[in-house]
Formats: sequence, C-alpha cells, structure tokens
Amino acid sequence: MVERGSIRLFTFRDIPVRLHWTFGLLFLWVLYTGMRFGMDWPAIGVLALLVTSLFACVVFHEFGHALTARHFGIHTRDIILSPIGGVARLHKIPEKPAQELLVALAGPAVNVIIASILAVVAWLTLPTFLDIQGETETAIFWIGNFVPLLFWMNLYLVVFNMIPAFPMDGGRVLRALLALRIGRLKATTYAAAIGRGLAILFLVLAVWQQELFLGLIGLFVYFMASQELKMVKSEHLYRQFTVGQMTRRRFTALPEHTTIQEAVHALQHSLETHFPIMDEHHQISSYVRAKDLLKGISSGHGGLSVTYVAKPVQGILPTETALPDAFHYFQRDQDALLLVSDPEGRIVGVLDRDQIDHVLYWSQRHGGFPTI
Repeated sequence: MVERGSIRLFTFRDIPVRLHWTFGLLFLWVLYTGMRFGMDWPAIGVLALLVTSLFACVVFHEFGHALTARHFGIHTRDIILSPIGGVARLHKIPEKPAQELLVALAGPAVNVIIASILAVVAWLTLPTFLDIQGETETAIFWIGNFVPLLFWMNLYLVVFNMIPAFPMDGGRVLRALLALRIGRLKATTYAAAIGRGLAILFLVLAVWQQELFLGLIGLFVYFMASQELKMVKSEHLYRQFTVGQMTRRRFTALPEHTTIQEAVHALQHSLETHFPIMDEHHQISSYVRAKDLLKGISSGHGGLSVTYVAKPVQGILPTETALPDAFHYFQRDQDALLLVSDPEGRIVGVLDRDQIDHVLYWSQRHGGFPTI
C-alpha cells in the first residue's frame, strides 16, 4: 500500500512499517561503492545483503522504542525506513524524564542484544571469532565475514545513536537526565545547545577532511536540535492552556440534508473553516472542511448532501483537558475537528487547529482571550 511516498511493508503489534521511496537510492549507493572500489559482483552482493540485514536491525531498534513507549501508554503512528535510517513516529514524546530515558535507551539496547547474539554465533562457528579477514574490499566483503561485519555495524549503531545530540537517542538520554534536575524546558535548551555545538564540530571536520557525508550529518543534527527546542518551547506555551479556553463555542452545525452548494453559501458568510454536521437526532458525529466543499463544487457535485464529502469527528475532549493532549489528533490530521464537552458530557463547542492558532495569537498580542 502506497501512502505519501512510502510503501507499507508489514504491520506488527498494530504498528505499520513503511519503506520511503528514497530507500532505493541506498542500493544505488551500494552499486556505486562497489564499482568505485573495484569489488566483484559476489562482494557487491554481500555488501547489499549486509545493508539489508543492518536495516532489519534498525527495524528491531525502532520497535524497541515503540513497544517501550506503548508500555507507558504512548502509541506509535508508524515506523519509516529511509536511506539515513529509521524513525518510530510516536504520537508524543514522554514528558516524564524517567519514561523518556527508558524509551530512548530501548533502541540501542536492542542493538546490544543483537550484537551479543552475533558474538555467540561467531564464537561457536568461526575460528577467527570476530576478526574481519581480508586486505581489499573484495576480500573483506565475502560471506565468511558476514557475522563479524554485522556485529561491528550493530555496535556502530549503538555508539552513533548515543551521540548526545538530537535527534539521536543520546540527545534524548541527555535531555531526560538533565530534566530530572532542572525541568524539561531548560534540559532541552542545554541539550539542543550541546547538539548544535557538535553539529558545528561535524561541519568543521567535514570541511577539513573533505567528507560530504559528515557535513550532511552536521547540517541534519543542527536542524533537528533547533526543531526540538522550538517544539518543546511550543509545548511549554501550550501547557498553560486548556482545551476549554480554546474552544469555539459559537459554531454553525449543518443539517445532514444540507447540499454542498448551500454549505458553500454558508461558508462565504462565515469565518469558519470546518462545519459540524448534525443528524436527525441532533447528534454530531461528522464534519465537512471548506476545501472539500469547494472541491465538491468544482467537480460538479453541488447538489449532493454534505455527507458526500464529510469526515468523522476525531474525538471528544473535556474542557479541562490540557491543550497539548489534543495535539496528537492534529499530528495525525492537520484538518481534524474535535468536539468539546462540559463536565456533564454536553457538547459545548468545537476545536480545530486554526482556532488554536487564532486564540494563541490573540492572547499573545492582546492578553486574555477573544470571545468565541
């Protein structure tokens, strides 16, 4: 199944594993490397097998993160493999430092276990144990060296991932350890500064050694450290608000027999970008987006009911819910619409991402909250 540039390989424990389309470039790199160093075809085949096996280890690594996070009630959207590695896309990062520490360490711990198993296999089957035999690339990449090479590659993954810089696991371990003493925001500030310092060091070394790959890593680390700090600052801001403070309490609910043409007319006289749809029992379970209404008109379906382009409401949140707890809905769908209920369970309003941005802008610019 193709989705947003990736192909679903399989699903395990309700977590899809996807292969990004750029992954094929990795095997072009294998072919280029083999030809560059004069390797014969069997050696290139072993190198390709090693790369494939290493990414299988990366999948286990990411499941280490994902299943540990699930233990703490945090779900994983999917695991995506690309030429530069894998990433388990959690709905949110654990906010408790001890939990983040365990989730971060779980991935490298899996590689340590794999390396230990490979060491036992080498000890039982190879006379040279973990020594890599051969002088040239063709001699090194032969099937007899497969287990030792994969062993050292797993150890490399552990060492590389423990570099104390975002987005590597070491950056999250550092942040979690600091957060135990100074809080999440300050810990992220210090960890991001260390990460950007290391990134600059990578860039200097890349220029000095003329290593393009190291330079790309440096740029990547610098960007991700900055993004992590920006995200945590935003979360810190959001934590000051509840869902109830963001709720749009005056909204237009369209009867389900409303046509798309009629809804577009209502859209032209409203600042709303989402319209809840009310059924004959006066219940709201779906909504329609402005862009889908306009698409319906342009495709000649103006006379059809709005239910033709409706989407199900993603959730119902109590007014006292902390705002960051609503954001995993918007991570899955930027255009999500949530219903908001009072302590008695009555629907008192709706919430979408545009509404949140509007209220945050108003509160920072003018102080207080707009009437909504």
